[in-house]
Amino acid sequence: MGAEFIIPNQRNWTKTDFEYDSFLEHKKFTPIVSGLTDIPPLNPAMFPHQRDVTSWALRLGRAAAFLGTGMGKTLIEEEWARIVSEHTGMPVLILAPLAVAYQMVTEGAKFGIEVKYCKHQSDMGDSRIIVTNYERMDSVVIPPT
Repeated sequence: MGAEFIIPNQRNWTKTDFEYDSFLEHKKFTPIVSGLTDIPPLNPAMFPHQRDVTSWALRLGRAAAFLGTGMGKTLIEEEWARIVSEHTGMPVLILAPLAVAYQMVTEGAKFGIEVKYCKHQSDMGDSRIIVTNYERMDSVVIPPT
């Protein structure tokens, strides 16, 4: 005989089920949306999923893009940084592992996004998107306005 299926409205609910449902309801997370209301045009080289994730992150204001290998996280991050920098008039600092930091500079150039690797504060100049590795985090600080 095969597996039996229980249709949700035919389930024999117990008090414990309702307590657990209540517990889950209280665990729901509702993000505080603090991003952009109008999303400017995104890089035309982006695939639809990259545009969707970037728009979502820009609207949300604080987000993490957990995409698989080869899905374009670097382009998403750099496009997000470009738009945030244009919107705020401030530079954006990206922290990354050393090997990834240099890769981000070459990836940005490939898509027309200027990303500068900085070892020290004096390297920043007028750059809008700065990337440095975790170990140099204390050497590159964006001053508050």
